[in-house]
Amino acid sequence: MEMGYQRMIVWKKAMDVVVEAYDFVKHLPSDERFALSSQIRRAAVSIPANIAEGYCRAFGSQDWYRFVRIALGSAIELETHLMIVERTRLAPVDRINLMRCRLRDVIGLLYRIVQPSERKGPGANSPDP
Repeated sequence: MEMGYQRMIVWKKAMDVVVEAYDFVKHLPSDERFALSSQIRRAAVSIPANIAEGYCRAFGSQDWYRFVRIALGSAIELETHLMIVERTRLAPVDRINLMRCRLRDVIGLLYRIVQPSERKGPGANSPDP
């Protein structure tokens, strides 16, 4: 049975980011396997996990928005890890850009959820993103 959060576009796209992240870290140098690779995977997993937890606990309430902000923080953390990978030249730029493109889509959707809540309070957003 599909849960409500599983129908959300933002959750689906965040899950795609997780799959991409797991594939991405396979191509990093082996000496990064327990350092940056682990951080990338954990930040990626945190995004859909917080969307799901917030949805199931209190969709439409301030708690929901708190979890979405946590997911957004994890997405920005992941983006920072990608910048580190790029600056240290640990992966080809095209792989980094593919990952960054998918991630930016999720970040944009998360901002769409969070911003109206900050202006209007609880219940300001529909569950569509």
